[in-house]
Amino acid sequence: AQPLHNIEKMILQISTHEGDFEDEEHRLAENTISEEFFEHMGRNWSNIKELSLKGHRVLINMPLEHLEKLQTLEIELMDSDLHFHHSSSTYPHMTSLIIDEIKWVTNLSCLFERLPNLKVLSLNRNKHGYEPNTYYCDSLPAALAEMKSLEVLHIAFQIMSAKAVASEREISMIKKLCGNLK
Repeated sequence: AQPLHNIEKMILQISTHEGDFEDEEHRLAENTISEEFFEHMGRNWSNIKELSLKGHRVLINMPLEHLEKLQTLEIELMDSDLHFHHSSSTYPHMTSLIIDEIKWVTNLSCLFERLPNLKVLSLNRNKHGYEPNTYYCDSLPAALAEMKSLEVLHIAFQIMSAKAVASEREISMIKKLCGNLK
């Protein structure tokens, strides 16, 4: 048998308590995966290169610094919130980030700055035809345009107004971003 610390690929299926956890403090705590969980994961399974998180109705506080060899992170958590926490470190080993079905993701622009070698980025690649959950903000195209290693990008923005008009600056950033893609 292979020792657990040598595992390179892990899929976590997360089961949570049913009910509206946003309104109930104890349900929120029950359905939260803490930073300490990922700290223990990094300590006990230090060779993880591929991590897939799947589940429903969960809040994840995810620090990347504990997963030092992680190359591919795939997250599919319906009706969930994802908070990336990170130190000032960069994560040059991370080459693929796929986030599907997430209700809310914070700190995306800051996270992109920490992933200098990211080649594949997919945000809310929705398989069920629902509206995208990536809310458009000015800082996202700018952060994406600075990602020189990006080869594949799949993103759909949710615009919060009836009429969306891109400024010349935004169009310029989008052109720069498209020019960077392989």
